[in-house]
Amino acid sequence: MKSDEDVMEMTQEELQNWIRKEVRKKSEIVEQTAEKLYQILLEKREKLRAGHAKLAQSVADCEFLVQQLYSLMGLDYKDEDSEAETEQQRLPALGRSTMEETSLSRHDARTSAVPQGCGVLVSSVSQCSTPSDSTKPSTLPEQKITLNMKVLAKCKSRKWLPGEIVEIVSKEGGGGFKYKVSLEERRRVLVSGYHLAFENSPALGRLHVGARVVTQYPGDDKSFFYSGIVGELPSRQNCMRFLVFLDDHTPTYVGLSILHLVCRPLEDPLVDIAEDAHRRFIREYLKVWPHPPMAHGPHVDQKLYVEHQGVQRACQVLRIDCSLIDVLFKHSGHKEWIYRGSMRLEHSVTLKRVQQEKAGAGEAKATKPSSGTASAGSGLAGTAVTVAMVNYTPHLCSPACVAHVRPHGPLEAQHKCNPLLVPMTYKFRRPSSIYYYAPCGRTLSTGVQVEDYLRETHCDFLSMDVFSLDPHVSTATTGAKHIPFKVFIPDLAGGRENRAVPCVNEHSDLRPPKLNYRSRRVALDAGLNFVVGCDCVDGCRDSEFCSCRQLTTQSTVGGPLEGNAGYTQKRLHRAVVTGVYECNARCRCDPRTCSNRVAQHGIQVRLQVFMTRDRCWGVRCMDDIPGGAFVCSSSVVPMTTSMRLFDGEDHCYVIAANVEGNVACFLNHSHSPNLFRQYVFVDTHDLRFPWLTFFTREQVKAWTELTCDYKSLKG
Repeated sequence: MKSDEDVMEMTQEELQNWIRKEVRKKSEIVEQTAEKLYQILLEKREKLRAGHAKLAQSVADCEFLVQQLYSLMGLDYKDEDSEAETEQQRLPALGRSTMEETSLSRHDARTSAVPQGCGVLVSSVSQCSTPSDSTKPSTLPEQKITLNMKVLAKCKSRKWLPGEIVEIVSKEGGGGFKYKVSLEERRRVLVSGYHLAFENSPALGRLHVGARVVTQYPGDDKSFFYSGIVGELPSRQNCMRFLVFLDDHTPTYVGLSILHLVCRPLEDPLVDIAEDAHRRFIREYLKVWPHPPMAHGPHVDQKLYVEHQGVQRACQVLRIDCSLIDVLFKHSGHKEWIYRGSMRLEHSVTLKRVQQEKAGAGEAKATKPSSGTASAGSGLAGTAVTVAMVNYTPHLCSPACVAHVRPHGPLEAQHKCNPLLVPMTYKFRRPSSIYYYAPCGRTLSTGVQVEDYLRETHCDFLSMDVFSLDPHVSTATTGAKHIPFKVFIPDLAGGRENRAVPCVNEHSDLRPPKLNYRSRRVALDAGLNFVVGCDCVDGCRDSEFCSCRQLTTQSTVGGPLEGNAGYTQKRLHRAVVTGVYECNARCRCDPRTCSNRVAQHGIQVRLQVFMTRDRCWGVRCMDDIPGGAFVCSSSVVPMTTSMRLFDGEDHCYVIAANVEGNVACFLNHSHSPNLFRQYVFVDTHDLRFPWLTFFTREQVKAWTELTCDYKSLKG
């Protein structure tokens, strides 16, 4: 090893030469490395140019294919940006805490039209790419149904399974056909055409928004199918897929290959949807198509509140797929796809409430209609507009939830006010027209949830009649324009009905004709000899086990209703030609909680007999009435005759409205009635003696005249 002295013997000139030599070596290495890097960059640039050229050609080819596909589907393709919408197409939305005003649009094309991770921006298609007449059914000829045809058939579990038609059976009376289908494991089912779907994929021309279809249920199990309604046709905004709202309120995007068209859908396909809340949602969705309100611009990791099992829960957005968002419920870890316009989203509920408040500004303030009706609902109007949030602690509901509001005296006070205000007297709250807060704070947003709550809490002092989740039905006690009455009768029924039936005449001194008022028909001699009873203990909610509800269902076999016939949460949304069989005196069910007792409980809505301007006396409602609600029934009077009649009887039974009757005698005829007639069997199952009852066709606003079609009464 050299010493320090040896090292220091290098002269300055030698040191400089050595440094120059080392610098030259390093410079050569740097130049060589730079040259290599330059060559690599040149090669990469050439590859990028080639890739861009190929990509441009691919985009052009894709554009051409999309144009062809749009042309085949009868849609107009436009290369525009859907963000350039007019402000009239945007609606305000409110957040949970800040209540900041945002905008709603039909689609968020820039954030959801292209799957996440794709680096290519494509232009969006304008809303006119889905024509406004896309909800119109196809005019193509009806497809034939033949023996040995491969189909999908609906089972009792609501699942649709593949099978083969082995027999075609004619319905009695020439009312079409039913089809016997052989399923797996040698099972066979007999179904109508609207519970049958073609196995092959349908032609695009047969599909439209609102079409009744069947598709694979989303999830790991691909072995069964589920029915639903088409909500969107393919477009670039939804990546050329169909949006289907399944009957259990699950939204899903599907391709044409797994879409199956129902063979013979009902005239109103929504009648086949069992859940009332989902049926109302679909009906409203189709009404405002092609501009359904939808939350604009949700982003990944955003915090939302979504209804789950009747309670608004905190969620986190995981993914966005066009019109759907995938959310994670923090309390349980449950994941679920939600439609961005679903009423389960809290901001949608808030938006709906705000829109209704703006549309009906001043409606909550009741004005006195007259001295005879001013007391009805007094002291309750303020309760109806209570919208304060309640604190809710998750728990299992029990009778303790309503123990502090349970009445200890008679319920006569309920019969003096708007029936839809009755829950509010027991500390229920209706901050929105589409959900309630129970006394314990639990959120009730569907009819099934209300039924469950009443059953779990043994709430026998309230029934489904006094609840409404229809957003178009107001509980506000609105008053008619104050006009001095020349004739006022406080109660035409003389106390014989559950509610007073006032009679007014504001045009003249003419009084109504004298009438032997009868709220119920006379007792039949052998009525109970013609009835059977049920043994239900669940309030007769299960139509498959209640023998009375089975009579209603079985009498419609082969008809357009079948399993959906009869009452749903004490409402009748469609007439049953063969009659509705209510529970009776032979049944063991509790009359207070039975869901199959409606007409026998008498009038529940507030009615008023009044003198019309041009049609003599008529009947009008004093409050909003939900669709499918019972209004009143007619009386049947025995008439003695000297003739020997059926089974040796010497008298017959007729409807004699000019002799005896009730408020139904004053119903006027209309070609566009808001009531429909329904035969109901209560005190006897003798087909000769049904009750003639009237139900609302759809929701009726307060102070509207109630009318029926007299021609239908002849049937």
